[in-house]
Amino acid sequence: MEALAISLMSLGFLGFLVSIIVLIVQAIRKKKKKPWLLTVAAFFILIIVGGVISPTTEKDVEKQKPITTTISPSEQKIQKPIVKQEKSATLKYTILDEDVYDAPVKTQVTLSVLVSGEISEAGLKNLLNQLYSSTKARKGFKYHDSPTSIYIYAYTSKERAESGMAQWIAMLQKAHAETKSTTNINERQLGQLGAEPEERFGLSEEKRKEIWKELILIEDRAMKEAEKQYPKEWEKEIEMQRRLIDENENKLAEKYELTPEQLEKISSEGLEKDWSFPRKSE
Repeated sequence: MEALAISLMSLGFLGFLVSIIVLIVQAIRKKKKKPWLLTVAAFFILIIVGGVISPTTEKDVEKQKPITTTISPSEQKIQKPIVKQEKSATLKYTILDEDVYDAPVKTQVTLSVLVSGEISEAGLKNLLNQLYSSTKARKGFKYHDSPTSIYIYAYTSKERAESGMAQWIAMLQKAHAETKSTTNINERQLGQLGAEPEERFGLSEEKRKEIWKELILIEDRAMKEAEKQYPKEWEKEIEMQRRLIDENENKLAEKYELTPEQLEKISSEGLEKDWSFPRKSE
C-alpha cells in the first residue's frame, strides 16, 4: 500500500509538471487549453489520492516516537534500596519489665529485657539501638512529647534481672541532659557465654553456684541482723556482722566438706565469672 501511494504521488507530480509546461506553450501559441486543463486536474487528483492512502502520516510519526514522561519530585515514590540479608542465628528478646516516670522535670522510660539465642557484642548493640529508637519515638506523655531519659538493660536470665545487683550483660542509657545515648557491654559476662563448666574441689559448677548464693545470703542476713541490733552504733554493728558471717561460713564449709580456703576460692570464682546473685531477702 505504501509503495502504491508513492507511485501515484510521483506520477501525479510528474504529470502535473508536464501539463503545466504544455499549458504555458499553448498559451504562448494561443491554442485551446481545455484538454490539458483536464489532464492537470487528473494528475492533481492522483497526488491527492496518493497522499490519502499513505499509511505514514504526521500523526503516525508522532505515535512512533518514544514517549518520555517527566515526573516531579513530589510525584515520585521513594524506594528504599533492597538489602540482601545474610542468614544467621538471631538474637531474641523478651521484655521483662517497663517503668515509666512522667513528670515536668523529665519523662523517663526504663526497660528490662531478657536476651537469648546467638548473643554477641554486635547483636546486643544492634538490639539496644532498635529498642532505643522505638522508645524514643513513643508519644502520648503528659509533660513531654517523647521520652527525655531512656534506660535499657539486657539480661541473660530472670535471676540476674531480679538480683538487684546490676547484673546486665548490656545496657543503654540516655539521661535528660545528654544529647546522645551510650552503650556499655559487660565483657566479663559476655566472655563466659559458651564456656565449658568445670569441676573443682569435687564439686560441679552448678553445685558451686549454689554455694556461692548461700555465701551471698549469709552476708545479706548478717548485715540486716547487725543493723537491727545496733542501728546507731557503727563499730558494734560491724563487729557483729563479721562474727555472724564467720559463724555461718564455717557451718557452710562443714556442710560441703570444704576448707575455709576453698570456700574463699568459690566466692572469688563467683565474682570473676559474674554468677547470678540470689534475690536479696526483704
